[in-house]
Amino acid sequence: TQEGGVNLSNLFRASDYIERLRSGRPVITNGHVMSKTDQRVRDTILGLMCQGKTEWADHNTHPIYDGVELRLKPMLDDQLILLEKRNGYTALSVTAQGRPFVRNICMAFDPNLEPPSQQTAQASRIPLRFSATI
Repeated sequence: TQEGGVNLSNLFRASDYIERLRSGRPVITNGHVMSKTDQRVRDTILGLMCQGKTEWADHNTHPIYDGVELRLKPMLDDQLILLEKRNGYTALSVTAQGRPFVRNICMAFDPNLEPPSQQTAQASRIPLRFSATI
């Protein structure tokens, strides 16, 4: 459940949910207050997943847009997306051949998926992240 800037999770099993309701106890098991960055990432990814497009102001200094065009370049080269500059905005739309890869496209906007550098990963023994999106 999403309410404003909060994500909440209810109990999974219906029997547990009903038992908690009857006893007057909360049915929520987890919660997360979303930061402004979380909300921006959510809105951007929802736009891509649901409408196949998103846009942002060229003067936007929000961290999720730092380097995003560089991360999107391979997808642009493969004609999975279109990028258009117009009236001070950058508009991104997913092409027909890009639809199967929309999750990969969305990953370019998620700062939590920024992989550690090879040097940092080796020094701290942190495994590099790879995502199984297909």
